[in-house]
Amino acid sequence: MKNKKKAIQLMKDILHKRRNSTEKKGDFLDQVIEDMKTMEFITEDFVVYFIFAILLASFVSISTALTLSFTLLTDHPAVVTELLEEQDNLAKSKDNSDSPLTWNEYKSMTFMTQVIHETLRMSNMLPGMLRKVIKDVHVNGYTIPKGWTIMLVPSAIHMNPKKFPDPHTFNPWRWSDIGGTNAPSIDYIPFGGGLRHCVGAEFSKTVMAIFIRALITKFSWTKIRGNAYRNPALSFGSGFHVKISEKDQIKN
Repeated sequence: MKNKKKAIQLMKDILHKRRNSTEKKGDFLDQVIEDMKTMEFITEDFVVYFIFAILLASFVSISTALTLSFTLLTDHPAVVTELLEEQDNLAKSKDNSDSPLTWNEYKSMTFMTQVIHETLRMSNMLPGMLRKVIKDVHVNGYTIPKGWTIMLVPSAIHMNPKKFPDPHTFNPWRWSDIGGTNAPSIDYIPFGGGLRHCVGAEFSKTVMAIFIRALITKFSWTKIRGNAYRNPALSFGSGFHVKISEKDQIKN
């Protein structure tokens, strides 16, 4: 609670500073400040708590997925080996191996994308997604009436052995057989689908790729304790604890 109050106050201070400044940065906050001038419901408290909610939602989902990727990579060294081979080939293709990762280079990391798809498939961070039925829907002889609320359960699809054989096994290579880096939208919905598809989907996958890339190329680690479980959302209890070292500091 104390940290929440500090975060809220920090955002209020930033908002005050930007509202009193004549400099325009052309970003999201500038647009919000403009909307505050014409839309009465967009108050200072509304803006601050709305942005806080967005940051919290993105942080919780990405950090949870990254923690799961940490546990999966720990238990599957063969996956780490192939990821390192892909990064080594990428480095060899660059004029300067130390130059920042470009968007095209990120998109070229085929196996990395498969690892991320498989991690998100197994994470099923949202136990369910609620949707309102806007017209009668007929499914297998049943009718879901207009006005009802239904819950979509991603794990019912992601853990369906007819869609993903041996679904409880972490197997990034499966994506080579079911669409490569282009995940099927009907059978794979970690970010929802249709008009309600999460706008942060690509951002989340990019963050995961950059994190995993830095992790495997610069560090080595050993697990101390911690495992994933559901209650009903994906959780790690007291955390996933590892001993981590920079690769050039490791002694054989």
